[in-house]
Amino acid sequence: MNNTFKILTSSKFQKMFISNSHFEKLDKDGYCILEPDKKYFQYIGASLDYLRQKIDSLIESEGEKAGYEGREEYYKQGKKFEPIAKRLGNLANKDEAFFNFSILPDVLWASYHVIKNEIMISSSNFREPNKGQGQQRLHIDWLPRENFNDPYGCVVSMLYLDNSCKENGAIRIVPGTHKKLGFPDNYVNPYEEHPESVAVEADAGSIIILNTNLWHRGGENLTGARRRIINTIYRNRNLDQGLNQRQYLDKKIQEKMSYEEKFFFKILDSDIIQKEKVVGPGNVYRDWLVKNPHRNFSKSKDIFIKHI
Repeated sequence: MNNTFKILTSSKFQKMFISNSHFEKLDKDGYCILEPDKKYFQYIGASLDYLRQKIDSLIESEGEKAGYEGREEYYKQGKKFEPIAKRLGNLANKDEAFFNFSILPDVLWASYHVIKNEIMISSSNFREPNKGQGQQRLHIDWLPRENFNDPYGCVVSMLYLDNSCKENGAIRIVPGTHKKLGFPDNYVNPYEEHPESVAVEADAGSIIILNTNLWHRGGENLTGARRRIINTIYRNRNLDQGLNQRQYLDKKIQEKMSYEEKFFFKILDSDIIQKEKVVGPGNVYRDWLVKNPHRNFSKSKDIFIKHI
């Protein structure tokens, strides 16, 4: 019995509403949706309205520097972290409600089911596409698998603070593509609409859990209606974290954390200390494009994604 399973079967982390049908959906399609329920927000310790207000307050107070945690050296005056969207980083450090969302039992269970190994919290963030913007290329959020028997290493959970629909840029996924090997670019032009793409529309309070090897992209926010999402990313505990939690969680917060919480945030005294502030798949993808220039569609004259 590993530590993750032992902790998840304790009273604090027992399953709430997630079921075998959700796990089957994750296995087959690469994602599942947890419907809104007041018990989730009781566990989080805050209402949707509180989360919205806190997010908006942080956006205003952090200004241009929002989202730069771990990449502070790249900030320049007038340069937003992501020009097409509002971003925030290190949410677990900024409010107890965000911290609690990161350790929501059903999300931890789903991550454990996909990764099938010891898990940890990698990072916690926020994104909201700007009006007329937000469009992304088809991509994956972690390293591609090279063999069909390779395990999955990463999962993301997304809590929707607003209703999400096609008009305000609902996430589009290609069901089942988490089973493919390599980057999407090896199969298709990621800047074009995939014929099997599906818009995942969801009510405020819904939680979408995504195997990060699933091909997906954010859509363009055509109407400007708000589409605020807070997310937590989970990785195999043997990997490095997206944001070094030992460095970026306030020491006062760390001192109050339980053993189980420290385990999931990978800040136990026995944990190997990570040197890097941030670790992501970006450099691997860029190196792959350099080695495979014929699969680099970023300068194509035919770049166009239809708004469906």
